Amino acid sequence: MRKNYFLKTVFVAFAMFTCSFSSYALTAGDIAVIGVNTDATKTLTFVALADIPANTVVSFTDNAWNATTSAWRTGEGTIQWTNTSVTTAGTVVTLTIDASPYPATAGSVTTNSNFNLSASGDQVLVYEGTTAPATNGDAAWLFAFSTESFAWGNNTNTSDYPTALSSAYVAMASSTTEWDDAYLTNTTVSGTKEEILAIVTNTDNYTKSNTILSIPSYSFTVSATSSIANAKEKKEVVVSASNGEIVISSKGGETVQVYNILGKLVKSAILPEGVSTITASIGQLYVVKVGSTTQKVLVK
Repeated sequence: MRKNYFLKTVFVAFAMFTCSFSSYALTAGDIAVIGVNTDATKTLTFVALADIPANTVVSFTDNAWNATTSAWRTGEGTIQWTNTSVTTAGTVVTLTIDASPYPATAGSVTTNSNFNLSASGDQVLVYEGTTAPATNGDAAWLFAFSTESFAWGNNTNTSDYPTALSSAYVAMASSTTEWDDAYLTNTTVSGTKEEILAIVTNTDNYTKSNTILSIPSYSFTVSATSSIANAKEKKEVVVSASNGEIVISSKGGETVQVYNILGKLVKSAILPEGVSTITASIGQLYVVKVGSTTQKVLVK
């Protein structure tokens, strides 16, 4: 009897550990905020970088987080978004936050407790579930977005980001000089979750304004392997930018045309098979055309 009791105890403890270990369906960076309008009409846009199981609850709050004390500054609001079927990786969702309940282009907002982004500076902290994280390293944390820098100021316009999101956050400024509205400039994005996170967490890849912006339509393709590797295998065209160069992967034999923001053709060449690079001006936006592929890139 003692042996059986011991085995039962071990089984129950293991079951509790397993349940606790697997209580979250998502991990940091599985959702990324890619656009906000704090001027009316107020909107919040996010993309799924992993499949979101049906009936998952994701919370968005503009309450501030103090990373030094691991504590919330309350008094602002939280909304909870959920889905009734699987939301596939690459799905982009926009919430309109001037109405209650907030309309959603996919899924629905089930709870709204005074969530209202400020045009004087604000943050969106994202976590899974209905219970707010209590520590910097909580597994529930998903993403953080700021219209200014991330810096605790103990007011409604500022916040830290939790250390769990060291690779899953983006700030629109490096100071408290904020932008009211911003969206990811790249409208066609492909690659692994990590590759896409590198794009969406780069402040330079955002269009920013202090007047209302029209959020564009997006096409996200989230893959298990590198987009460059996929392009070589499938003979597709992939355009990106880094280190002062436009990077193009193609099947070869196609003409690339690069236009500046004024519409002037600045480069035209026949591409070889594989990866090609074109030197460009850092901080400039270009339109790259290769065959039927047209893509805007911001060189950084």
